[in-house]
Amino acid sequence: MRGAHTDDLAIDLARALLIPGNPVRNIHATSELNPWRNNVSIFLSEIAAHYPDTLTALCNIAAYLDTHGAPIDYRRRRTAFTDVDLTEAQFAQICLRADANPGRGARLLHARRHLFALLTGADLFNRRHQMAFANPHERGHYHLFQQQMTSTLRAELHRHATDLLAAAGIDEPVTWSPPGQCVAGLKLPGREPDDIDLNALHQMVIVDGTSSRSVARRLGVTVEHVRYASQQLHRLPPQRAPNSKPRISKLRARAEQLLTREFFQREHVAAGKNLATLATETGFSRWMLHEHARAAGVKIVTRKIKERVKVTRALRGDRIDPQWLREQAGTLHRANTDIAAELGLSHETIRRYRRDYGIPSRPTGGHSHVVSNLRHPNLPRDIRLAVEGQRGGWQRLHRFQQMIAYPSMNTAAAALGLHTQNLNLQIQRLETDIGGQLLQRAPHRYAPMVPTRRGQRLLDHLKQPAIRELLDRYADANARPKCGPYKRSTSDNTTSSVNDAPPSVAVSR
Repeated sequence: MRGAHTDDLAIDLARALLIPGNPVRNIHATSELNPWRNNVSIFLSEIAAHYPDTLTALCNIAAYLDTHGAPIDYRRRRTAFTDVDLTEAQFAQICLRADANPGRGARLLHARRHLFALLTGADLFNRRHQMAFANPHERGHYHLFQQQMTSTLRAELHRHATDLLAAAGIDEPVTWSPPGQCVAGLKLPGREPDDIDLNALHQMVIVDGTSSRSVARRLGVTVEHVRYASQQLHRLPPQRAPNSKPRISKLRARAEQLLTREFFQREHVAAGKNLATLATETGFSRWMLHEHARAAGVKIVTRKIKERVKVTRALRGDRIDPQWLREQAGTLHRANTDIAAELGLSHETIRRYRRDYGIPSRPTGGHSHVVSNLRHPNLPRDIRLAVEGQRGGWQRLHRFQQMIAYPSMNTAAAALGLHTQNLNLQIQRLETDIGGQLLQRAPHRYAPMVPTRRGQRLLDHLKQPAIRELLDRYADANARPKCGPYKRSTSDNTTSSVNDAPPSVAVSR
């Protein structure tokens, strides 16, 4: 019997409450709720045979109602609410506040049925009601609507039900049920709904999207238990796509509040901002701005480029200190990309700030490369001579640090995937830039390499954490494509490109 005909069971139990102490026949006592079914007596007899406490529970509830009454007069409500007043516009506003999708007419019908059952407690299978199900498919869709209803939408519909009661002059709570002590200690069919693990139910229903029947089988309860407990779960609105109806509705509602005639008079007519600038500042499309301007009676003026009012970022509110930007871009010669990475902005944003502040940009070409134009006033003198204004300086320092770990230049070139002549040329260029000898030349290329005193001091500087960070960041920034007779060793792969790490402000400044 467990889980079978649960809807009929709920109907029959509600009608059974009208039988105790009623002098008239059952068919007349219960006709106000639903037409009498001939097998109701058979059903009540069968359930009493298996669970005798069921009749005791019905009598206890009936006695409580006779003694204390109920705060809700459902007879008056069924007379007042033969239908539910919920228009399409009202439902759209409810969904807008709840961040829910109003959908098509079917969702509006399900919302009206939900309100009707909430207010009147009526049976939606009873064809006497206008909100009754037309077929079993509508019942399934209605249960799915209730199960997927978000907590905010449920609260908004409950608020609308309260407003409907107030409009009808009914001062009553929306719902009510007798106290639990009426059935305390009785052995009734099925499990207590409060015994269901809500955490496990949340995982299966909301996170995993498991059907109600599968959840009922896993938890050992009926589908009605799952539906009842699912209404107690906190269900958040799903993530919406930018072109979804709820997102568009919210955008339009915000546009109605912001894009007024006063807004266009102030921002477009007085300040001279065009649609592109307004679209960037407000987040609305040009089409939406144009439509609201036309609705507000403001004509959009298209000016020539020379006549347009340039609104600099200094007027919009500074986000970057001009003095700091001049120091970074003018004195330290940092590139726009490097500064943008530090501030979390785009390259184009930094370019516009430099334009607004009158900071000249560097010429294009190899001499304006981001790494070679950086200035490092806090670094040792030899390292500054090797990297400042020298393209490939960090790579040559890295080669010098790598090769010193090998017994000879020939062995180092083979391990690094270079020709011996090329490696020798890199070291010679490094010595020329620094202005001193770094290696003690051996009589032949297989002799062990020994750094000079200045070369050893340079190696010690390269081991410092701050300098090692810069070395790892910029060593491959100007490197040519890897080519040569040898494979690149794994030790050379430890270096990272300039794009792999954020800029170090403490060292570069």
